Amino acid sequence: MKQSAITFVIFLTLLVAPVTKAVAASLDDIFDEFKNYEQVEYVKIPRFVMWLAKFCDDENSNAAKKINGMQVLTFSKADGSIRNLFDKRFKQLSSDFETLLSANDDGDNVRILTKNDGNKFKNLYIYAADKDDIVLVKFSGTFTADEIMRLAEDEKNKANH
Repeated sequence: MKQSAITFVIFLTLLVAPVTKAVAASLDDIFDEFKNYEQVEYVKIPRFVMWLAKFCDDENSNAAKKINGMQVLTFSKADGSIRNLFDKRFKQLSSDFETLLSANDDGDNVRILTKNDGNKFKNLYIYAADKDDIVLVKFSGTFTADEIMRLAEDEKNKANH
């Protein structure tokens, strides 16, 4: 009896494990899924490099200093089938995220997404697409709404100078 119960638990674990992985998929998984495609460019700036950069740039805002890492996927060289697959996966995985900004202007589409964790936001994702390119950027870190606004304001001020 004890042996059959153990066998049943092992069987149930093996049956449920792949389903749990599929349900737990998030935008983080999209980087792993597409980074090895030959036509897709992938860049990862790890935590250590971001930490070093914080000491080199006195002009960074406190919000920028809270960025722990960065990942970028670029599809400018990807063919239509890879782009379509990415679009499909992005739509599936981004549905659980809160959209902070969405803009669509003459075929240019930009969305800023995050997960709300109480009064803080965990990771920022920027999706930008036009007829020639798709880019997905992930900023790792935990930010308040005020820090996100300050970061956007700092970047706006830099662009105007």
